[in-house]
Amino acid sequence: MNVALTAGGRISGAYAEAAGTTIKALAPVGDATMLAKAIAAARGAGAERIAVVGGEEVERACRRDVDRVVGESEDGRENLLVYGDMVFNSMGPRNERLAKSTARVAEVTQWIMAHCQRDKLKPNGFGDQIYQAADAGEIDPQHAPMLVRSFLSAGVDTTINGIGNALYSLAHHPDQYAMLHADASLARPAFEEALRWESTVQTFFRTAAGHCEIAGIPVRDSTKVLCMLASANRDPRKWPEPNRFDIQRRPTGHMALGSGIHGCVGQAVARLEGEVVLTALAKRVKRIEVAGPHTRRLNNTLRALETLPLHLIPV
Repeated sequence: MNVALTAGGRISGAYAEAAGTTIKALAPVGDATMLAKAIAAARGAGAERIAVVGGEEVERACRRDVDRVVGESEDGRENLLVYGDMVFNSMGPRNERLAKSTARVAEVTQWIMAHCQRDKLKPNGFGDQIYQAADAGEIDPQHAPMLVRSFLSAGVDTTINGIGNALYSLAHHPDQYAMLHADASLARPAFEEALRWESTVQTFFRTAAGHCEIAGIPVRDSTKVLCMLASANRDPRKWPEPNRFDIQRRPTGHMALGSGIHGCVGQAVARLEGEVVLTALAKRVKRIEVAGPHTRRLNNTLRALETLPLHLIPV
């Protein structure tokens, strides 16, 4: 028997056909705990093969996880994906894609800013802890809502696509997943290598704070500089065989999450989520197979997936 798992408990006929799956059960998959339970239930039902379909349902599940961690209420959480898509599109060219994503800019931005306020956050979530740090004098109170907004703008799409790109990478490199399955402690370096190899955030702009020179090229004050993070993550001067996906590489120093004072404020959370998901997979799934063609969700900054049909072969 084959079982199909989706984040939203739904699977389309096209994906079922592509996966060659006889659907006997549907189980929700959103985080590592749900994934483990779903796989165990499928095995208990005699499943030999599990089809996992990514896309919109997975995004919704990851969005729920961010809500719980940051401490957001459930009301209006669909705005998180709309806002994140708009923010990352705004970091690229002024094109049709940006115009389309900003169609609801006023409405969505108003919701986001309102939900960065302390009275909208659940006690002791990451959002509330930022305000607690302000109470303790550790940060400027005026910065608290902006830091919460960073979790909501930069901490949703990046995590969703980071995990999706990791699954894509492992599915297309079965020898690497075999190593991960044999040693679950490789989950963290596997996630880091996927961040380097796929580079969820492809580019970022910075502004020159004064006249300077970069690689012999003069740069005037206030000039916008496009940083090619994906290119840096495949630079042969830094990475031996940069185009090879290798979970034993230990890719310390990749630029997928920024660096220094411009490092991603939520990178510890993203890394934790990625490690937990891959650890759960390694312990419960012996093989990942591509179940059909994937599709990309185009964004001016992100390397994102729209769909990623996979088979998970349980232990």
